[in-house]
Amino acid sequence: MTLVLTHLVERIKALPSPAMIGITGRVAVGKSTFAQNLATMLTANGSDAVVLNTDGYIYPTAQLEAWDLMSKKGRFQTHDLLGFLTDLDAWKRGDALSVPVYDHEVYDRLPNKAALPSSEILIVEGLLAAHPQVAHTLDYRIFLDATEPEFVYAWYFERCLRFFPGQNQRIEDAWVNINEKTYADETCHAQHDADSVVVFDRNHGIWQITHHS
Repeated sequence: MTLVLTHLVERIKALPSPAMIGITGRVAVGKSTFAQNLATMLTANGSDAVVLNTDGYIYPTAQLEAWDLMSKKGRFQTHDLLGFLTDLDAWKRGDALSVPVYDHEVYDRLPNKAALPSSEILIVEGLLAAHPQVAHTLDYRIFLDATEPEFVYAWYFERCLRFFPGQNQRIEDAWVNINEKTYADETCHAQHDADSVVVFDRNHGIWQITHHS
């Protein structure tokens, strides 16, 4: 992956500092891993980078239940968009910042926030990076995909089984009723506006990177 990403790293390093990079794509396509790998490469190449996961801005489960929104969890309306945009503005100003953290194991936002280190580059990764109001603020947008959609479902299923063993039907229902609808309605358009599209093969290796700018 290191060699394949070299050109992408150079494109990002050429941006004026501070720079915000957005990474989005289907649920379970590999956004978090890709973002961490990219941040590591950027930092190793002299451009300090940190990652901000947008899942932390999903409202707490108790709040979603009170609003009858659990069946839509993950969609734009279940995120604290204003809080997220406020934090992005604070990062651009160089303010000290603490951000919310989401734990997939407990399927909820944690009660305590985490400090976000200052950096030259902020990598924003998650479904919320596809929101038009967020995408408009980004300096570079990356969309992640797979050569076949069923690969992503397999990765999703494998990941969820670690958190919800034996709950196969629940996992499948969430994929069909939430994730696929979210992708069709709110996420897939982002590939057309992306500066780079990264496509993975069955083994989660990079099959292709296409640059649009």
